[in-house]
Amino acid sequence: MRNAIAFALGTLLLASPLQADAATCGQMQSTVKARGATILRYPSPSRSDLPRYDRFVANSAECQPIFQNIKVLHVPASDTMSCPLFVCSSDNDD
Repeated sequence: MRNAIAFALGTLLLASPLQADAATCGQMQSTVKARGATILRYPSPSRSDLPRYDRFVANSAECQPIFQNIKVLHVPASDTMSCPLFVCSSDNDD
């Protein structure tokens, strides 16, 4: 029982999104590289009060097979308004 609780808690902590405005661009890039992929919460470019969530990856090996490539998405960080990070992308994405 304790192992199941510890596993569930560990999974929840690993899945917790990183807050973009609380980290520098270098910290976000390092976290993505170390984890392989991570969820990042950041403000919408069109409405700063609307949070967005995306899964950022270190490379294309972290993407599901339905995604053919990766693309760069720029998100705001605590030290810059344009931090480049990779997201999985399909040929149909704009």
